[in-house]
Amino acid sequence: MTSEAIHLANVSLTVEGRCLLRDINLSVQQGQCCAVIGPNGAGKSSLIAIITGYLWPTQGTVRVLGHTFGQVELGQVREKIGLIAPSRVPEFESEMAVRTLVATGLFGTIVLPEYKTVPPAGWQRVDREIAALNLADKSFQPFGKLSTGEQMRVLIARAMVSQPSLMILDEPTAGLDMGARVGILHALEKLLTRPHPAGPAGCFPSSG
Repeated sequence: MTSEAIHLANVSLTVEGRCLLRDINLSVQQGQCCAVIGPNGAGKSSLIAIITGYLWPTQGTVRVLGHTFGQVELGQVREKIGLIAPSRVPEFESEMAVRTLVATGLFGTIVLPEYKTVPPAGWQRVDREIAALNLADKSFQPFGKLSTGEQMRVLIARAMVSQPSLMILDEPTAGLDMGARVGILHALEKLLTRPHPAGPAGCFPSSG
């Protein structure tokens, strides 16, 4: 029997008098892949922000990976979520090497913390994720020198290195040409089918 990765009950969001979401009910089981499709301005990104704990709903219940928001430290939940939102993540230093950038996913930071050291096992995980996304030959290249499609695969590797229980993607193929889009979709398909130490990874893409 599978357990719920995401559970929303009667979730609504009103911002400055404008209703962005109304009475959203959603259940996504561990191991399932769910897509949210709608026009620009429909509230897809707001919904993702609520699920990841960056926006608080005006009303309703949010439960992610068995934790009810309001009864848990949100940081503990976010550590188990691989969030990929290219247009909304903080900017990484363009000269940062791909291998270093992926390693920041171990700590949930945008630079490697000065007070922490990546253990050998951590670097092994980094190299495995880079290789899995066919980026081994880019490991020591600056992130800013890569194509948009390659940068997207780096961000996926960064999200996967933390061994998340839930993967959430917000318009992961936006701005990519057709060939790059196909490459990203193939990479995601491989991630969904491979064994994962943390259990089946849920996938929650959003596209406009």
